[in-house]
Amino acid sequence: MGKAMEVITGFATNPSTTVTAVTMATGDSNNVRNFNSPAGAHLMGIWALGATAGITRVRSPRLHDNVQGIRESHIAAHSEAVLFEDATQYLYAQDTLTIEITGGGSETDSVSLLNYYDDLPGTAARLYTFPEIKPRIRNIMSTEVDLTTGSTLGSYGGAVPINNTFDQFKANTDYAILGYLSSVEVLTVGIRGSDFGNLRVGGPGTINRLETRRWFVNLSNAFQMPCIPVFNAANKSNTLVDLVSNASGTSVVVDVICAELATGQ
Repeated sequence: MGKAMEVITGFATNPSTTVTAVTMATGDSNNVRNFNSPAGAHLMGIWALGATAGITRVRSPRLHDNVQGIRESHIAAHSEAVLFEDATQYLYAQDTLTIEITGGGSETDSVSLLNYYDDLPGTAARLYTFPEIKPRIRNIMSTEVDLTTGSTLGSYGGAVPINNTFDQFKANTDYAILGYLSSVEVLTVGIRGSDFGNLRVGGPGTINRLETRRWFVNLSNAFQMPCIPVFNAANKSNTLVDLVSNASGTSVVVDVICAELATGQ
């Protein structure tokens, strides 16, 4: 099956208290990708970031209602996910999600969603459950990735290879990404590469380390679905780490927490 997981992001400039539709970041779409039944797709998380507290809203005629839908508040200057855990929100193929946000009157406010596809044609991301990963773990390693946020607020920027700062990966070896740590509060930490179907996996860029140090493990355990991304060191140079931030030119250290895996599928 062609499993896939994808972060999508949008932003609004100076929305103030007006509920404002976001502009999608370059390369992202608010349209659910097409997939064939009986496969499913799921909204697994929503998180937002702004200097001012506000609300995010995701709605569609295919969701509960097209008036308020999924409406969540976010606090100022803090990116933290709202997860549905045991009861994910089902998504419908080619449905257009209306994604909206409020915030400050002189700032860029942004929001990310995490979508999951049980079987996405043309994609076969290497995603696993923790019980599948645990027996293969040889060593835990953490690789520091030094980044600088991009110039376009609310969009992806600063992309560098996962081995850009330190390169201690063993040749032709699989690594599971268990989680990550961010030194600065940003909206999203993203990781994309060929092992993930060239889609961006990731999560909130909060400095709350309890939330992100086991981010992918926690996702997998909470939803009982394969959510832990695995890449091979042969692809390290095109496994890219990037950020979404509401401030440009900020230095951020991301520690990507990996497990070296014994040979397996």
